[in-house]
Amino acid sequence: MKLLGIWIVTLFVKLCFSVNSGSQPNIILILADDMGYGDLASYGHPTQEFGPIDEIAQLGLRFTQAYSADSVCSPSRASLLTGRLPIRTGAWGNDFRVWLTNCSRGLPHWEITIAEALKEKGYTTGMVGKWHLGINRYTYNDFTYIPSTQGFDFVGHMIPFGGSYSCEETGRYGNQTQTSCALMYGDEIIQQPYYHENLSIAFVEDALTFIRNSKERPFFFYYAAMHPHIPMFSSRRFKGSSNRGVYGDVINELSWEVQSIVDEVRAQGIEHNTLIVFMSDNGPQLEYCIEGGDPGIFRGGKTNSFEGGYRVPLITYWPGVIEPGVSHEIFSALDLLPTFIDLAGGRLADDREYDGMNNVNALLGKGPSSRDFVMFYNRDVLFAVRFGDYKVHFLTQDDRPVQYFGRLCQPFVYPMTTSYYCDENNVSLECVDYHDPPLIFELLSDPTESFPLDSTLYKELLDDIETLIEQHEETIIRAPPLMDDVLNNTYPCCNPLTNCICNWP
Repeated sequence: MKLLGIWIVTLFVKLCFSVNSGSQPNIILILADDMGYGDLASYGHPTQEFGPIDEIAQLGLRFTQAYSADSVCSPSRASLLTGRLPIRTGAWGNDFRVWLTNCSRGLPHWEITIAEALKEKGYTTGMVGKWHLGINRYTYNDFTYIPSTQGFDFVGHMIPFGGSYSCEETGRYGNQTQTSCALMYGDEIIQQPYYHENLSIAFVEDALTFIRNSKERPFFFYYAAMHPHIPMFSSRRFKGSSNRGVYGDVINELSWEVQSIVDEVRAQGIEHNTLIVFMSDNGPQLEYCIEGGDPGIFRGGKTNSFEGGYRVPLITYWPGVIEPGVSHEIFSALDLLPTFIDLAGGRLADDREYDGMNNVNALLGKGPSSRDFVMFYNRDVLFAVRFGDYKVHFLTQDDRPVQYFGRLCQPFVYPMTTSYYCDENNVSLECVDYHDPPLIFELLSDPTESFPLDSTLYKELLDDIETLIEQHEETIIRAPPLMDDVLNNTYPCCNPLTNCICNWP
């Protein structure tokens, strides 16, 4: 009878919270920063400690063919939140690939974020952590583009820009630059420059408070972690906790952050109506040597269109709905917005084109992916396309292996290269190769993109991809680049009278 009772309860949970039940699940999106595909024990790292993220991967669904929307931070995050490629939103630039702290532009307000879309369905929305989608428009404190202007009801501790060695407070990498290093709470700068050690603790405390205060109605929470982006930092509890060194310490702290959120969901009794998604925004930046992360077996890393720049960890967890397992279905970060809207019982706006697809069956492990292709852009130029199991490169960037950088690594000095700005507009850098006919790789047998196929044997495939690209380009209304407009008077500043230095209690 006891087993029968357990079976009945389990069946009840599945019926009540199935995809078609009409219930609105809570949604928590946890985004790692620059985490490589091979950085976790559950994704094959040989020395990284097995931690809570890996436990969630065992209890939930671990994806092997998930892709970020871009290979650098700002365009990737803009696309993740809008379901639209950077070429449509303006999240690109000819001079810069991310929004700098003194840029006078940001994610346009007419774009609909996940938060705004879910608010329309009655969700409470919140976020903490790294934003990197613009700050000011005209002055040092108009805060035109911060999260509260993009649909987030609650904004806790928030870094409007992102991680940078210019914010590293120990002096190992030079002097700290406060203009790039502001910590906000809500709509106010509370520390400039900020201190890293307790950042993750502050983010977690905000997240737990939000969950407790929002549990009575559907909520969406965006936890944008600072880990494992440079500079490496962790609280005292995790310093020296990893055999892998400082990078492993950071992964262990990030794993604790995830565990804290999951534990709170369980403590509030809402785990059977809460979808938790863990993902990385792009691949690792290999030029940072031992602090640069691990793309696993994949070629390339952050900034380029090889698999190492786009292929990222993705884990979904929803007890009673998602069965534990491993998914080999293709999923893109672009698909999160359409999928979340479907789960909330909403519809996509019909006044714009979306690149994301409603991929709910793949995300929940209930069926095949809605997606059989992935577009790989650098700024506004299409470099490559994945179509089925094939990857076709029209342009490739310099993708020196980590061993190359290793020969140049020195204490506190990293061999930064031009790869961050490497595209077809910078051919003088001699870092872009054009391929006509294009390079073709079969990713199932050759995931490292090492053995190009004979293009003369794949004419039908190339014709199909050409048709796909033509159909795609017919939908494109190219947005102007919004990352190139920089003004010195738009640097965020807590108080000009104190030279933008403050530390409010």
